[in-house]
Amino acid sequence: MSRRAKPRSVLSITLTVPARLSTATISRWASQARRRLAAPPGDLSIVTVSSPRSRQLNRQYRHRDYPTNILSFSFSPSDQTNTAQPWGEIVLCPAVIRRQAGQWSRTYRQHFRALLEHGLLHLLGYDHRTTIEQRRWNRLEKKLHAHH
Repeated sequence: MSRRAKPRSVLSITLTVPARLSTATISRWASQARRRLAAPPGDLSIVTVSSPRSRQLNRQYRHRDYPTNILSFSFSPSDQTNTAQPWGEIVLCPAVIRRQAGQWSRTYRQHFRALLEHGLLHLLGYDHRTTIEQRRWNRLEKKLHAHH
């Protein structure tokens, strides 16, 4: 009998601007969140960008003309060949995250991690637009933050 190969997950981290965090730390946070959420395997790319690049992407994909802290882009199933589930790419802007951290009463590291987890939840198909979605979202965030 032949065994079916387990789908593998690929995690790619590209720091196009300094994040003041190591790729090992970012990778650990993403892996922990995926495990806590019982996420299916899939490719995930995490990228840091400058404020101008964040603004450009936000304008192009969300029609909002300002730099944003995070953008999540889902891959379609046809974009992937080696994994069972589509994932995507999380684009983080350290400059915006740094500016916003105090508004959330968080350190930069805490805010970066929370936003990384926020992006993962979006890639898993969760949203927080309606009251019902917001309640589910809050439960999932508590599940993630209970282990910090």
